[in-house]
Amino acid sequence: MAKEKDKQLSVDIQEEYGYLNEKKNKIFAKVQWGTNEPKLDIRKCFVKDGSLVLAGGISLTEDELDTLVELAQSSKRKGVDFQEIFDTAESIQENRHKGFRTEDGFIRLHPKKPLF
Repeated sequence: MAKEKDKQLSVDIQEEYGYLNEKKNKIFAKVQWGTNEPKLDIRKCFVKDGSLVLAGGISLTEDELDTLVELAQSSKRKGVDFQEIFDTAESIQENRHKGFRTEDGFIRLHPKKPLF
């Protein structure tokens, strides 16, 4: 026998931290669903009849949010020190001294054009 929902789940937005875009259709907020402990939610949202309505998204505990932040920070690209690469690559240095040049940070060697 299938369960029937006799009540709609209550939603209490305890604190709105902010929107994730200019459209204001995604929100980061502290939300309590029913009688459960409040969690941090990232959800789609919209305004209906003057009230904020939450749609699909995810709920995170404080620990899960901390882990998400750590993962996001570790996924950021780190800058490359091309001078360090050039200084340690002997063949590149040799070719640069022979009149070749590097271009756009890539290790592509092109002969320098004569001035005349």
